[in-house]
This record gives sequence, C-alpha cells and structure tokens, in this order.
Amino acid sequence: MPKADFEPGRDGFHYPNAFVNVIAKLPGFGTIETGGRCGGMAYAALDYWFNGRLPIPATNALPADGTLMADYVYRRLFDTYLVPSAINFITWTLAGDTENFFHKGVTRWTKDGEFPKLRAMIDEGKPQVLGLVKVTDLRHIGDDHQVVGYGYEDDGKGNLCTYVWDNRYPDQEVRLTTSKNAPHWTLSAGDEDWRGWFIQGYAPRRPDFLQDGTLLQEKGTPEIHLIVGGAKFWVASPDELTALGHAAGSVRQVGVGSLAYIADVPADGTLVRERAQDQVYVIEARQKRGIANAQAFDAHGFSKDAERTVPEGALKGIPDGYPITA
Repeated sequence: MPKADFEPGRDGFHYPNAFVNVIAKLPGFGTIETGGRCGGMAYAALDYWFNGRLPIPATNALPADGTLMADYVYRRLFDTYLVPSAINFITWTLAGDTENFFHKGVTRWTKDGEFPKLRAMIDEGKPQVLGLVKVTDLRHIGDDHQVVGYGYEDDGKGNLCTYVWDNRYPDQEVRLTTSKNAPHWTLSAGDEDWRGWFIQGYAPRRPDFLQDGTLLQEKGTPEIHLIVGGAKFWVASPDELTALGHAAGSVRQVGVGSLAYIADVPADGTLVRERAQDQVYVIEARQKRGIANAQAFDAHGFSKDAERTVPEGALKGIPDGYPITA
C-alpha cells in the first residue's frame, strides 16, 4: 500500500472541523453553506507538511474566529475555490452517474482519470487535497467535502482504495474504497457513499505568522513571542528584544488565544542557539541535540545559514537528547 509520509495523528490537526460559513447566496437556489472549513483545514495541514513539517498545534480545541489559526484556515478555504478544478464541484454535481456511450459518469471519471493522477503523486511522495462530490443538487453543494489523500491500493482487478485524512475525524486513518462495478466510493468512517472525487490542485504556502523572525503579541497582554521553526519563544524583556536585533514597532498584535495554536518546540531539523551562547542544537523528536564541535557540524551537512537565534534561556524547556558527534 504505497503512502506518502503523511500520518493523520501527526500531520493533521487534532480538532474536528466544526466551523460553519456562508459562502454565497445564489438567486433561485438560496444560501450556499459549507459544512465547516474542510478545504481550509486540508490546505493548511499540507502547508505545515510541505514547509518542513512545521509542528502541528497540540490542542484539540477548535480555534475561535479572530485567532490566527481560525482566520488562516478561513483564508485557505477560499483559496480552494480559486483553483481551476473547483468548477468540478458544480459540473460534477450536475452530471449524472449512469454510464453510456457518451458519458462515463462521476464515479468512472474518478476511477479512470483522478485515481491515476493521485497514484502518480503518491508515488512521488506528495499528498494532495481531494474534492469529494456527494450531491446532485446545487442547493446542497455545501455537503460536498475536501480531504487530504496520502495513499492508495490497486489490486489490478478494479478494487481501489484511497487513504485520506478526513478533518471531521481527527487522528484517524480513513479509507475511500470502490470495486469494479460499484456505483460509488464508500468512506470507511460513517460508512458514507460518495459519487466521486477529483484532485483539487493544491499548491503550498507558508502561514505568514510562522515565518522565522515574526514577533507576536496577543492583544491586551504584555508578552512578546519570537517565531522560529514554527514554534514560539518568549522574549523576556525589551532589552532582550533589542539584543536580538528587533524593534518594538515590528511586533504584530494578534487575537487573544492565537498563541495556543503555535507549538513550543520547533520542527525537526531546526538549528537553534540562544542569543549569548555558542552552543548550536538541532531539534529532533521534540528534543534538542547539541552539536559537539565544528567537525560534527560539517560532517552532518549542517549550514551556518540555517542557524536561528532564540532569546537567552529560551531552550531550557526543551529536553536534551544525545549530542551529535563527528
């Protein structure tokens, strides 16, 4: 069963997709609502994954609107509707399922066209966002869905399986399956039938608030945090901020509760050192491993350009791992 190195319990968000949004009001059809921010969550999860596997927030609580995470997921939701394939949510909804000489039907479109595309992407180690189509009436198009596809099975006899992270089911591996003559695809969670699915056309983006060197402060609070490797580090004083080479005017004010959705330990592979120290560490498996000397640094292919400076004393809360030697 070929799979990209994406694991729902590690690389998907731990809170369920319980957002609700009004997308549009169409004359003659009424209000179109999404059943959450499924596309935004799928895009955002892959943004973390493709950007060096940034650390996923540990909390399983749904972020409130106005926080960095909720607003980012909302923006990414709308990005899913700007790619050319998004029109498939409409055309596939209106298309029939019955196969004939002129028309394959939505399920066959998926089997013959979209599944081979996903298979090629997975073979390259790249998970992808999938648009799932269920309904046949545009008034219910909000019941369609978006997930991350990261694996597949194909027995060569028409029995197909796609492994997905479905943001309605945090931390679970879910399967979309069909057989040679099956009229639909069945989702293992909830035993749901879906008419078909298509490759969404996702392209990576790094969350703006997780750019290295970003300074964040929740409104109404005095604490300032520096972002390095997708994690936050408390800047203890104005003097420390100045010593790090930053000005108070560069601090970004963010919504209350935002910092709970930013990790405390950087992504694996991040090189860090405290401002006034020479010791450089590399983060691995939520531990900091001291690099013993210059020979070890060079022998393991580390780059000085990749080093990131954090506030003095900021690394004391990260457990020590075995040192790295030549």
